[in-house]
Amino acid sequence: MQLQTDHIGFPLLFIEELGMWTNLIPITKVQFEYYLCDRDANRSLDNAWYSERLKQNPRVTARRLSMNDYHQCFMTSLLPQEADYFANWA
Repeated sequence: MQLQTDHIGFPLLFIEELGMWTNLIPITKVQFEYYLCDRDANRSLDNAWYSERLKQNPRVTARRLSMNDYHQCFMTSLLPQEADYFANWA
């Protein structure tokens, strides 16, 4: 098993059978925010778009994270094309 971090420090796992790297944990909002701030990000995913996602699943900071709201640190409600934008960037 091979592990390394991506360009922003999150863990990746190499799946030898597929010959590819994958995220070790689901995509976090922090990771997605790095993407949104990058000049190469798809501009259709703008602040208004992200605000709508946060209405559905509000953001929680690491300091306030608990067993009751840990799921709020993960990115949700992405359409397949939106997930592809992130995957191609990551």
